[in-house]
Amino acid sequence: RFPHTLKEYLNQNLKILNTNGKLAIIGFLQSPMSTVNMTRVMLKSLHITGSVLRSQPQSFKELLALEIQDHVWPLVESGALQLPANISHVYRGIESVDDALSVMQSSSHIGKIVVEV
Repeated sequence: RFPHTLKEYLNQNLKILNTNGKLAIIGFLQSPMSTVNMTRVMLKSLHITGSVLRSQPQSFKELLALEIQDHVWPLVESGALQLPANISHVYRGIESVDDALSVMQSSSHIGKIVVEV
């Protein structure tokens, strides 16, 4: 998930993780502050990590894109991996990226924005 604020979804995400689950936080649009129920983290042996892609080298970003293409998209296409139910905007085609970006930057949406290319 890529919530407006970390606070919005962090505990929700922790709640749905299985034992030994991993949560990777790659960004947020507003507040970086949140309160975490550490008992849940400890009892479920959860792993929380954070990273920022912006500072990573281009070679890493390209490798990550290939890994997603090879390992994640086939799961989405087969239906084995479902997109979140709270998608509020779906745009089709690479030419719609500017429209999707405008909606994201305005923060007028509720839910996720998806661009299918």
